[in-house]
Amino acid sequence: MPVPVELKLRYQSALLELAPLRASSVETALQAILRVTGRTLNVGRTSYWSLDEDGTSLTCEQLYALSSDTFASGGKLTAAEYPAYFAALRCRRMIAADDALVDPRTTEFAVGYFDVNGIGAMLDVPVWREGRLAGVLCHEHVGGPRPWAVDDQAFAIAIANMVALTLEAVARLRAEERYRLASRATGDVIYEWDLASDVISWAEPLYDVFGHLASTSGSGSWWKEHVHPSDRDRIVTNVQSVLASDATSWAGEYRFLRGDGGVADVFDRAFITRDAAGRALRMTGSMTNVTQRKTLEARLLLADRMASLGTLAAGVAHEINNPLSYVKGNIEHVLDSLRKMSGVDPDLVVALEDACHGAQRVADIVRDLRVLSRVDDGKTLVDVDAAVESAIAMASNEIRHRARLVRSLGSPPRVLANEGRLGQVLLNLLVNAAQAIPDDGAETNEVAVTTGTTADGRIRIEVRDTGRGMTPEVAARMFDPFFTTKAIGEGTGLGLSICHTIVTSLGGEIVVETAAGAGTTFRVLLPAAPAEPAVLGAAPVEVAAMMTPRKRVLVVDDDPGVRTLVRRVLEREHEVVVCDGGAAALDLLERDAAFHAIVCDVMMPNVSGIDVYDVVVRKHPELARRVILLTGGAFTPRTREFLDATSLPALQKPFQASTLRRAVADVV
Repeated sequence: MPVPVELKLRYQSALLELAPLRASSVETALQAILRVTGRTLNVGRTSYWSLDEDGTSLTCEQLYALSSDTFASGGKLTAAEYPAYFAALRCRRMIAADDALVDPRTTEFAVGYFDVNGIGAMLDVPVWREGRLAGVLCHEHVGGPRPWAVDDQAFAIAIANMVALTLEAVARLRAEERYRLASRATGDVIYEWDLASDVISWAEPLYDVFGHLASTSGSGSWWKEHVHPSDRDRIVTNVQSVLASDATSWAGEYRFLRGDGGVADVFDRAFITRDAAGRALRMTGSMTNVTQRKTLEARLLLADRMASLGTLAAGVAHEINNPLSYVKGNIEHVLDSLRKMSGVDPDLVVALEDACHGAQRVADIVRDLRVLSRVDDGKTLVDVDAAVESAIAMASNEIRHRARLVRSLGSPPRVLANEGRLGQVLLNLLVNAAQAIPDDGAETNEVAVTTGTTADGRIRIEVRDTGRGMTPEVAARMFDPFFTTKAIGEGTGLGLSICHTIVTSLGGEIVVETAAGAGTTFRVLLPAAPAEPAVLGAAPVEVAAMMTPRKRVLVVDDDPGVRTLVRRVLEREHEVVVCDGGAAALDLLERDAAFHAIVCDVMMPNVSGIDVYDVVVRKHPELARRVILLTGGAFTPRTREFLDATSLPALQKPFQASTLRRAVADVV
């Protein structure tokens, strides 16, 4: 008998009522569906049972009782108890049992289930999700047999499909919520890319981490467009290659264009879901913002390079200082003798004076190298004007092709700082000033360096250029690490950041005045060092030297030129004994320790000057305070620590003859 038209309309109305259903949980979704379905079909019991993973049992998720308008859950059916019913479900067929007591698929429920609940007919529809049996939608008629019409069955199938879609939607909501929670916990951006539809579902932090609104970023094409152009071909080709293979995962590092116009370094890894034929269906993965990690790695790499450069510079300075000491010292010795003689060709004196000036220039360059090599944080009293001159010497080649240099040095008080780090600040500012000026403006542009003291007693160092200046946007970020307006390969963007860090660590500040097209002035303000106590009663150098009685001096140096120079400088006033290294000196001191002073090089092979001093302290303590150190540069940690800690006089090579005489006079 055909179903009345009004019943068809009821079925359509029920489906329309359920169509807009949006539920956040399985429980509320099932309850809404089962209530409408039970009332529409007019069945006493309507329920949904989920199949476990191994397919051996069904669990009642929700059961709606029409007579009481109530819900229950928790019943369980096993394949071992009801094999015929489970076999029928696996055949992918609907079970329409008009008389459930005699239907071979359901008769096994007669005792213990049908008789208890008064069931006479059943209409059960399998529910499928992602190609597998997920459960069953069950309609149980309370009373005698009931014929299930074609439209009854069609309605039940439609409801079963709706249950499957609803379960998938709720599962997706749960997964997305887990994605969001995981993203918030890790800071990663989790995504799922449906490859067939080219739709990407992003977790919420896409905006928080990368500054993009999720509504503007829903496709794989959008993602590809936001991979940095320099990385795009490499990454897209790599992803396509992996998807075309049988791989189940992919990972890559690339730069990603942020929503605010910046660039982020990301590490992206994903798992690939494939169908039975091996075709890639989706990628589920996460993008981790590794910009900070890359920044730290770059800083560590730069620090390692700077440390290596510093060690190299110190070693070069040491090797140059030894021969430079006796070259310069011997020139001065000859000049001193010639000036005391009559009838000497004046051109000969001038030639030697020029040679002496040249040697001094080499000494200044070596001194600058030594300053650059100091990677320790030890602070000393630093002459600001001398530090400025040293930085100018190193930056002069960069400046002279772009601008004229203008100095106005005001001899401010000294500052307590690390000389190498302060020199690094000044060098950076000078080079930046030069590079802000076009190459063809040497005659009309200038770089001006000024030092002085502010009204509140701080030391002021200014570097002003007439270059292109900075816009407000650039000026706002100039101290940010790795921010640079230079082309790739021309700068790391670390110079001003390091300057700011160093100046701040010294208790100072950097003030910047700039405008686009109007040049830039960097003003470094540092606290002055505490006042030093005056030294009273110091005798004039030459008088002190002349009044000193002739004494016995031991000279220890592994360089024969330095030994000869020291002997030549001192032998007029003293008896000089020389040793060619630390081992020879210790051997001599075992036999003869009758010396009034010891002039000893610090850096020597095998037995160093530190080793010699340690033995003198132990075995000849009366000589310990009469040791004078010579150093061409400390490029080992042990040497730096020793020189920083000792109170012994230490002469930097190349030294002035008068300085050496005065040092010996002081200790004897």
